Amino acid sequence: MARRQQRLWNGVIVAMVVVIGGLSTLSCASNRPADPPPEQQIRGESDRFFDKLKQEERERARAAEKPAP
Repeated sequence: MARRQQRLWNGVIVAMVVVIGGLSTLSCASNRPADPPPEQQIRGESDRFFDKLKQEERERARAAEKPAP
């Protein structure tokens, strides 16, 4: 009886491994790369980044001009 139960559990474990392996293979195969963002969006984000960078540089320059009290 114990051997029969052991064989049953071994079969269940093998079946679980096969199912998990199959699902992981299918999930990886269905992934596709995301579409690249439009050029206009990239330009807008880069413009905002450079504007922010220029503002920070101006603020640092003003802070350096003012002597500490």
